[in-house]
Formats: sequence, C-alpha cells, structure tokens
Amino acid sequence: MERSELLLEYFQEEKPDALVSFSSPEAGRVAFGLGIINICVSDSPHAEAVSKLTIPIADCLLTPWIVPEKSWTV
Repeated sequence: MERSELLLEYFQEEKPDALVSFSSPEAGRVAFGLGIINICVSDSPHAEAVSKLTIPIADCLLTPWIVPEKSWTV
C-alpha cells in the first residue's frame, strides 16, 4: 500500500503515457488507476501469485520467445 501511494504521489504532477514494469503489483495498480498503458514484462509464468495480480490488468505482456504462450493461458 505504501509503495503504491509513493508511486501515485510521484505521478501527480506529470502523468506518464505508459508504465513498463517487471510484474510489479503496485506499479500495475497505479497504472490501472491512472488509466495509463500498462506493459508487463515477465519470464516467470510459474510465479502464479504475482501473475494473478499483474497479468489481468496489463495491456500488454512481454515475455521471451522460449516461454510457451500456453504457459500464460492455462
């Protein structure tokens, strides 16, 4: 909660066009709340707890070609 509040304060004066994060739940929620593009980068589909918090609210998921797409959709 504290980290989300700090990020929100940081973006009060000038809102960015997009957010790029490595599956940060706090950053993703701030981006979602501000209505900015949320690009999530992850190579860890096995990190289910974090993925369940970040992937559904992401506008785009960037992942290495070596990770099969079905790893994210099952």
